[in-house]
Amino acid sequence: MNWYKYEKNLDLENFEEKWKDEDPERKVRDEWLIGGYLILSFLIPALHGILEHNLKVL
Repeated sequence: MNWYKYEKNLDLENFEEKWKDEDPERKVRDEWLIGGYLILSFLIPALHGILEHNLKVL
C-alpha cells in the first residue's frame, strides 16, 4: 500500500521520477486486473446472497 498519498506535503516529483519508465501496457493490464478483482469481490457474494435468500437455490 502506498502510505505516502496520505501525507500533507506530498512530493509528486519523487513519484514522477520513480514511475516515469513504467511500461504502459503493464499499467493498463494491472488496472484491468484490479478492476476485475473489485468487481468479482462484490459480485460473487451478492450473487450468492440472491441465489440463497431470494431464490432458495443454494
